[in-house]
Amino acid sequence: MGGGKFECRGEIARTSPLAKKYLNMYAGMNLTTVNGNEYWYYKGRKLTTLRKN
Repeated sequence: MGGGKFECRGEIARTSPLAKKYLNMYAGMNLTTVNGNEYWYYKGRKLTTLRKN
């Protein structure tokens, strides 16, 4: 997708807002902020590890 955005379930957004939305919705959390890169994986690798390389 590029530009710091990706697609999840047909929704295009940045990693943190989508992580917060889905954690709050499906995991019963009530987060106000979150580092989305810690929660998303691509080909089995966490985004934070992909960005370090």
